[in-house]
Amino acid sequence: MDPSKDKTSKFGYGQVKSQVETLIEKICIIKGSSIEGSVNLDSLTNFSQVIMPPKFKAPEFVKYDGIGDPCPHLRLFCGKMAPNRNNHPLLCQIFPDSLTGPAATWYVRLEKTFNWREMANAFLEYYRFNTVVAPDRTVL
Repeated sequence: MDPSKDKTSKFGYGQVKSQVETLIEKICIIKGSSIEGSVNLDSLTNFSQVIMPPKFKAPEFVKYDGIGDPCPHLRLFCGKMAPNRNNHPLLCQIFPDSLTGPAATWYVRLEKTFNWREMANAFLEYYRFNTVVAPDRTVL
């Protein structure tokens, strides 16, 4: 039976086919690829406007895993990136290299494109609970 001639369907075949194609395109955009299968590289980063300095090599960072005070980690990161402190898109692009485990997952789940100051504040705010000292026996 020809699906385009199905009279029992609420929608016509052409309309359903169009809706399915639209859904496939949206899924591909979410996944970061096109229908043809090529990867949309701009969708993989929030900071496509990064300008890398000549001969730039990212320093090795002590990885932050979400445990402990985030302030010292951010200070160490900023210290290592001091020569590029005014290149905020670069700081945003390199910052996830200093994260691991749950902290890296936190970064990946960020939905909004941040500038450096907003990202640093969001990081400190999210891990602020680590700065609260747990009560010990003497306090209890």
